[in-house]
Parts: sequence; C-alpha cells; structure tokens
Amino acid sequence: MLSEDDLELLDALQVNPRASWTLIGQVLGIDPVTAARRWARLRESGMAWVSVTLGPHELDQLCVAVVEVQCEPGANAAIAATLARWDCAVTVQHVAGTHDLFVVLVASDFATMSGLSLVDLPAVRGVTRIRSHFVTRLFATGRWRLHALNKEQVRRLREAYPQRSGERARPFGPSDRALFRELSTDGRRTCAEVGERVGLSARTVQRRLTALMARRELAFRCDVARTLLGWPSSAVLWLNVPDARIEEAGRVLGRRPEVRTCAAVADERNLLLTIGLRHVADLHEHITGILQDAPYARIMDRNVVLRQEKLYGRILDRSGRAVDALPIDPWTAPASVC
Repeated sequence: MLSEDDLELLDALQVNPRASWTLIGQVLGIDPVTAARRWARLRESGMAWVSVTLGPHELDQLCVAVVEVQCEPGANAAIAATLARWDCAVTVQHVAGTHDLFVVLVASDFATMSGLSLVDLPAVRGVTRIRSHFVTRLFATGRWRLHALNKEQVRRLREAYPQRSGERARPFGPSDRALFRELSTDGRRTCAEVGERVGLSARTVQRRLTALMARRELAFRCDVARTLLGWPSSAVLWLNVPDARIEEAGRVLGRRPEVRTCAAVADERNLLLTIGLRHVADLHEHITGILQDAPYARIMDRNVVLRQEKLYGRILDRSGRAVDALPIDPWTAPASVC
C-alpha cells in the first residue's frame, strides 16, 4: 500500500517529473536522500515510474493509430504479449466488448502505419480481425494528478520546470531520437547516464533536454500502479460528434477529471475517450456527465478494460505494477520490431 508520504512524493513527481531530489526534499520537508530512497523503493517494486512523452509538434510529424484486435479463442494472452514487445506499440489492453484487444501504435509515417495494419498485424498468429483508426488530433494524453500537495508546493515545483520558450519547435534529429529512446525506459535517468549511452557529454544532454522541454517537444509523466490508488479499471468510449464541434468536444471533455486520453479519429466514431474507473458501475455516471458537457455527442460503443498488458512502454503484471520497461521507438521500420 501507499502511505501519505508516498502520495506526496508521487504528486511532486507528477507536477515536475525530473525535479532534483534537493528541490523535492525542500518542498516536502524531508531529507533529499530520504526522498531518493523512497522513490527507489517505489520504482524497484514496480509501483511507480517516470516516462518521457513526445510533444504535440513531434506527434504531428508521426502517425498514431488505435487498433481493435479480435483473436481466436484462447489466443488473447499470447497475442497481447507479442504486441507488447513491439517498439511501436505504446499501449496494449485486454478489453470486454466487440473485440479482444485495444492497441495504440505510433509510426514514423502513414505508409509505415499502413504496413503495420495491412501486413504485420494480420500476420500475428491467432489474430482474426483488426480495425484501425488513425488519430487526427490529440486533446489529452495521460494527464492526471494525485492532488496530495498544496498550492504553494505545486507552485515551487512548477517554477523549476523549464519555462516555455518563444522558439518554434523543430523536427527531431538523430540525437533527439536517441535521447527519447533512452529516457523512455527511465524518465529520471541522469544526464550523465544518458550521455554515456548516446555518446554525448552530460552538459550537452542537459542543454538539449532543457531546450526540448522549453519548446514543449518533450514532456515527462509519472505513472502509478492504478490498483494501489483505488482505480482498478478503466473504459474506452467511442463517440460520434458533429465534425464542426469536434474541437469544442475535445477541449471540454479532455478537461474532465476521469478522462485519461481524448483524441479525434478518422471514423464515424470520431472521438475516443479513455476514462479511469474506481468501480465498473461508475461508468454510467461518467457517461451521463460526458453527455451533459457535450449534449450533441452520441456514445457509439463502450469497452471496459479487463487488464493492461502495456502502458506507455511499461509491461504490467495483473496488479498493474511495472515488471519491465521497453524503449518506445516510433522511427524504427516495422520489419525490425515485428
């Protein structure tokens, strides 16, 4: 179980995932060594981890798709385990409903994603049917907080985060991609450790990371095993929204506290939501709230998530704890990952 001290530490890392232990210790009123030791315990036990995410500009240069996968009876577990090892698979979930698996893929371009949908996925033993949906706009991606800290503590942590610069975002170069791959398995890896792995000095890594974060080309997130927080399940909702109101719906619904992901997709079901659930029975209440906020929307389908196999690069066990970390690599050709 997580203690109140653990929750405060985790909330601090959700506000500023790469904050120094010195700053975190000052904000929480504890010794920096104690903070670092507490985090090491949480990370090593798989209860929490820090990942790196791509910013809106770089995601716009890539191709993201969500895929519904149907499997032969009894093949779900093996197929999920296979897909979870793909570098281009961000998330793999077992779901109840009209299909068996919900998968999020990211690729370097449209042609590569088409190859994944037309060739690589159907070739996986036991897959009987797939339905791919290309993401056209991301409104919210995994943003949630524990809210264990007060406003002053949050302010101090946010002030230490690189402030947004006026410099325009630029396409990722080879060194940026290498930094992303290394940080995707441990978002708190030190600049010296990253530099040693990619052949750069610690100072160069620090300078590059600061610039990427200031331009919002990179961001970091602290995730927690959801079952430890009383969120044992989640659901995937597929909505139909008038095209003229898709931006409005995305902004409004993306701000709801239970929403983890909100994305527009190229389909009749053109808005995708994933929401956290304390109890499966809460789904109806959440849907009622969603339709109150966006009365012009229609719920076209809903799928309860039975288990998460992979969550943004982390392989999870049945309790939702991380047992392995795989690099996310949107730029690798499918032949090398499938």
